[in-house]
Parts: sequence; C-alpha cells; structure tokens
Amino acid sequence: VGGYAILPGFLLDVQKRGDRLYVSQGDSPGSELLPVGDEKFISKDNGIELTFVRTDINQVISVVVHAFGQELRGNKVK
Repeated sequence: VGGYAILPGFLLDVQKRGDRLYVSQGDSPGSELLPVGDEKFISKDNGIELTFVRTDINQVISVVVHAFGQELRGNKVK
C-alpha cells in the first residue's frame, strides 16, 4: 500500500479497500489486484502484473511492473 514513482510524473497508487488491493494512476477509479503469489499480483482489468519488493525486515520498498512487454521499476515514495 502506498505510492510508487514509476517514471517522472507517473505515480502508481496502491490502496487497500476492505480485504482487497487496488491500483490506480491519476484520477482513475482503480483496478482490483488479484494475488498470484506471495508478492505478485495481476490487475483484474488489464492483466498488468505487479511484484512488490521487500527488505530483509519485510518492508515493501519498490514495485516491478510488467506491462505491454516492458518491465518498469518504481520506488515507494509514500
């Protein structure tokens, strides 16, 4: 949960609503994330994959986004 800077000016926002995770960008309403592993999720709407990266003390520090044949990394900023 938090904000991830993928590219300059492009921030992904991951929110928890009840027991579900959602990802959004800008003013979009967001897409539900479905778990496919311990740290890996897939967007219900568009199939984009997100893998969260944790430290040794289990703190999420970044995300890897697999979308449209590209891999993008973003550090947690909030």
